[in-house]
Amino acid sequence: MKHGGAVVTQFPLAPPVSENFPYRNRVISGLSLGVLVIEAAENSGSLITARLAMEQNREVFAVRETSLRNSFGTNYLIKGAGAKLVQQWQDVAGELPPEIAAHYFPRPAGNRQRKASYWIS
Repeated sequence: MKHGGAVVTQFPLAPPVSENFPYRNRVISGLSLGVLVIEAAENSGSLITARLAMEQNREVFAVRETSLRNSFGTNYLIKGAGAKLVQQWQDVAGELPPEIAAHYFPRPAGNRQRKASYWIS
């Protein structure tokens, strides 16, 4: 690979098979700090991934969805499963560990006061 990287899998390299998606999503959520669910139908893989993330003590965020078709999952995560409501990007950025937030959202030089909700003390 030109820029480095890794392939992480518990399966031999082969074309994707739908019954393996929950296993793949378990690895993805395990490697992540958290999961953000934008849309999720009642029986969606997104809900499986969110459940796996919660089992792995990862943050789970959801956008309150208004479309009838894909609103069940995100609304369920917020109302019944303990996901954090996301209305803007700062809702996620504010949950980052301080050392990661400082890397991605450095404070302007010479500014010691908190002027935006995404700057972490």
